[in-house]
Amino acid sequence: MCDTTEQAIHMVLKEKKAYWQFLSADNIEEMNGKRNGIKLPISAINLFFSFQEQRKRGNLNKRGIIRWQNCFITECNFIWHSKKMELWITGFEKDFPFRDPDYTGAILVLVKDEGDSYQGFILNTEDSMEEFMDIVGVCPVETGIIKF
Repeated sequence: MCDTTEQAIHMVLKEKKAYWQFLSADNIEEMNGKRNGIKLPISAINLFFSFQEQRKRGNLNKRGIIRWQNCFITECNFIWHSKKMELWITGFEKDFPFRDPDYTGAILVLVKDEGDSYQGFILNTEDSMEEFMDIVGVCPVETGIIKF
């Protein structure tokens, strides 16, 4: 098991809030499009916005930091468009390494740290994805929230 996979598994099992999904071709295209971001399902909203924040009308926008692979940091925007019912992470720079179509099908793991800080992992090998799903106890049809 590679270090990144071990770290992702450890963080998910240790922390209170975690989310995972497979990256689709649409996700990769969105990262390379005008939004420079990833659209997430509504089920992930509790990772970024409290229940009190969600009760407010209109759009929600907050800045945050994601430490990727425990190596580099991106400053991102977490955006909830209430009328469109869309949740986005935006602000990925052009040099963000996971924009490549080779990452289609990879697993994205986000784990909440303190405040608006997160750990992010991209698992892109068959072995690392299987290891993650086996140890964490999820299967491909259970994409989404691991625990809250």
